[in-house]
Amino acid sequence: MRKHKIYLLLFMVICFLQPLVRVSASEMKFSVQAVIPENQIDKSQSYFDLKMSPGQIQDIQVNLYNDTDKDVTIEITPHAATTNQNGVVEYNTQNNKKDDTLKIAFQDIAKTEEEVTVGAKSKKQILVHIVMPKDSYDGVVLGGLYFTEKIKEDNTNNSNNGQVINRYAYVIGVKLTETETKISPELKLNEVKASQINYRNFFTANIQNYKPAIIKDLSIDGKIFKKGESKVLYSDKRQGLKMAPNSNFDYAISLGDKPF
Repeated sequence: MRKHKIYLLLFMVICFLQPLVRVSASEMKFSVQAVIPENQIDKSQSYFDLKMSPGQIQDIQVNLYNDTDKDVTIEITPHAATTNQNGVVEYNTQNNKKDDTLKIAFQDIAKTEEEVTVGAKSKKQILVHIVMPKDSYDGVVLGGLYFTEKIKEDNTNNSNNGQVINRYAYVIGVKLTETETKISPELKLNEVKASQINYRNFFTANIQNYKPAIIKDLSIDGKIFKKGESKVLYSDKRQGLKMAPNSNFDYAISLGDKPF
């Protein structure tokens, strides 16, 4: 068999993104609400958009509501924002490796209770303790507070018997800004390789936003050729993608049903 090297050609158009609060509320046993503080930059938003200072210490507040007739235990986790393989900003990724350009991860500067029990038909307020680094920081620190109901052990055991256990979550975004210095996003193409996703063949290109800036309306036009030829073998074009600051993701170009 002849072996061919491949080139990947990527064209990228960049704009800015305003972070979104992502909520999945169906069948929820609880709800959450951010208590917007005085240093909120845009008070029309329901997520935290805070003007901070170097070394600043602040406790932000979140109200937890339980309208059911039983107590609910809620797990709470701060996360840095990441970008998933679909070009969507996420605030709940626990297992993703931190991007090597990320200097301030939200989970490193924000601490709160790991779990809270809210009584039936009641409300409880939690505090999230934020400590900004002493050195001034240009750009955006983007993260989120992830709230999900704690799964009881008996429910977990039931899942082993073929039952499906649904877990729903709320996420409140947190955007922290110290200066008004405008940081332009910059992208870098890292490793390109042959890969499989759900047992299907793809070429994946790791794209990295290595600046502390949010990207909105990212367009990628990827084409794969045989080396030295102009005929396009495989292509994929997507628009309206988003990237978190200092994050990366694998942009995938499908081979359809063809082998490598």
